[in-house]
Amino acid sequence: GSTGNPKGVAISHKNLIRFIDWISGDFQLGPNKRLLNVNPMYFDNSVFDFFGTFFTGATLIPVDSDLLHDFKKLQLTILEKKPTFWFSVPSTLIYLQRMKVLNEKSLESFEYVMFGGEGYHESELKKLDQILSTKCSLVNVYGPTECTCICSAKFLDRAKLYALKGLPSLGRLLPGFDAKIVGMGGQEMISGEVGELILFGPNVGVGYFNDSQRTESSFINAKSETPEERGYKTGDLVRLDPSSGEYYFIGRADNQIKHMGYRIELEEIELALCSCASIVEAAVIYEKKSETAGEIISFVSSEAEKDLSLIRKQIENILPSYMLPRRFIWKHELPKNSNGKIDRKKLREEIQG
Repeated sequence: GSTGNPKGVAISHKNLIRFIDWISGDFQLGPNKRLLNVNPMYFDNSVFDFFGTFFTGATLIPVDSDLLHDFKKLQLTILEKKPTFWFSVPSTLIYLQRMKVLNEKSLESFEYVMFGGEGYHESELKKLDQILSTKCSLVNVYGPTECTCICSAKFLDRAKLYALKGLPSLGRLLPGFDAKIVGMGGQEMISGEVGELILFGPNVGVGYFNDSQRTESSFINAKSETPEERGYKTGDLVRLDPSSGEYYFIGRADNQIKHMGYRIELEEIELALCSCASIVEAAVIYEKKSETAGEIISFVSSEAEKDLSLIRKQIENILPSYMLPRRFIWKHELPKNSNGKIDRKKLREEIQG
């Protein structure tokens, strides 16, 4: 698990077969398609890579960790193998694009570039769009491991990317899923209001292996023999757009802080930081000083440390004073965990150490 505490999610054969049916239909994977596998085997994104190829006859092009960090060799591999499909967390795409591994030439063969697992800010999406061929589709996917990895997908309209502000839509739920959005007291929210997403249906997993206590706390009707009644509390705060039926990610319920009397989503601060032109990546940590006080700390990756003074001024024009970070820490590159996501645990340890 990205938190460092593996949970052992139990996924049934039926869960997986339904997942494979969706892959086969929406992406037309078959013997003439080639998928570049940059996801580690222990990361749930690899479920798409392995089962998406094994069950459709598509070719899997494995990339081990050594090759992933040998930029010249990786680029040569991409040019030689000509993959048609890419799936990874946004951080991997952003990093490899920054290192010039991904450019117009190396991305020429791709028909799909799919990403998920964390937010992909519009400023970085526009940079990616500029080097993709016109035949390539951009797909934003969302879903917890507990619901067989992916539960929604949005095929982005590339022509509308330049009007996008913040994060792209998560899209509509995949066939077989139903959902509720609930408030802090468990009450169901109306369309347009923000609340925690609870997913239902036969794609929801069967619980945590040998951990009935955790299963019963996270799954609804965990012991139900009717799969449609089983639900999973995602902990993700979302908003449903009633006009489009699409979901928008707002933040994590467990990443919400109370600071100076205000409830704040740390992701909102990160989004504001990422809107600054010089920033490549941003992560925000809340360090609690006492029961009643704390400090908002931002880590930013940009071209040079001198960008910090400009970033401070820009962010002051975007966020209200109570959301402004107290400290700005510059890094050439933010640390990543084994799944390729920003390692907030390591950033927190850096503050505390």
